[in-house]
Amino acid sequence: MNAWKIWTKKTTRRKAVSVVMAGLMLGQPLGLITGCNTNPFLGLEDYQRDLLFGALALSLLRDVRQLEDDVRALQDGEPQPGQAQSGADGLSCFDTNGNGLADPDEDINGDGFFNAFDCLGDGEVRILNCWDFNGNGTADPQEDINGDGFFDATDCQGFNGSSGSNGVSCWDVNGNGLAEPDEDIDQNGFFDARDCNGQDGANGSSGPSGTTGPSGTAGMHCWDVNGNGSGDPGEDFDGDGFFTALDCQGADGLNGGNGLEGLSCWDVNGNRIGDPGEDLDGDGFFTSMDCRGADGTDGTDGAQGADGLDGTLG
Repeated sequence: MNAWKIWTKKTTRRKAVSVVMAGLMLGQPLGLITGCNTNPFLGLEDYQRDLLFGALALSLLRDVRQLEDDVRALQDGEPQPGQAQSGADGLSCFDTNGNGLADPDEDINGDGFFNAFDCLGDGEVRILNCWDFNGNGTADPQEDINGDGFFDATDCQGFNGSSGSNGVSCWDVNGNGLAEPDEDIDQNGFFDARDCNGQDGANGSSGPSGTTGPSGTAGMHCWDVNGNGSGDPGEDFDGDGFFTALDCQGADGLNGGNGLEGLSCWDVNGNRIGDPGEDLDGDGFFTSMDCRGADGTDGTDGAQGADGLDGTLG
């Protein structure tokens, strides 16, 4: 039955063309049989249409006979061109004695299943797919962890691990797990990443100089008392003919009070009276000629003089 389905799929298209053409011809039988000029099919003359329809009828008859022969061959079990013949059943790799049965001693890994995991030679290592939890070498429904219908590395998930311990917030400087007032760095009442300031980094390099700003308004000269911007004669205070900082004098201040009367230089005892002992030059006047300092210390003896001449003899 399967062979029949395979064959019909391959030949249906070819047969369908002939059947359609026959339907077109037989749809107007009167024009074909009578030969009357009443059938405008393809714009042909009557005898031309008769020849065409006859050829098509013969082709259809040949295809029908070929179809009958093919069906008969399929029923008899004969292979058709392009159709492979079924071979003898093969042996499973674990069937070491070739009896076609699963014998107890052929369950090499002792898991109760007879599959590719029993097909290992001496010294070979058994490799399991990561998703094959029970190691039976078969893709079991419960091993399709993500439910996508495929058994691959995306199904190789381990068991969920235990929850880790809570970390320390970046703003929790002392690590006690509490939000303390001094840890609210920006003082906004919230403890968040904006409070996670590290230590101040090193100062960066100076940026380029900015552009020069516009000139300010001109100032007043210090000597320009009336502020008219001109050098007036009354503003040249030193009378040198130039208006400079030397002319920048303020108004005259008030006169100061009289100072204490000084002492005369000869008034040794400071009683402001000319005492007899203070008239050092004895001229009867007390002047700067009497302004001598205290006596200095005696000087050293001078060198011994040369011997005098001898006297005359008596």
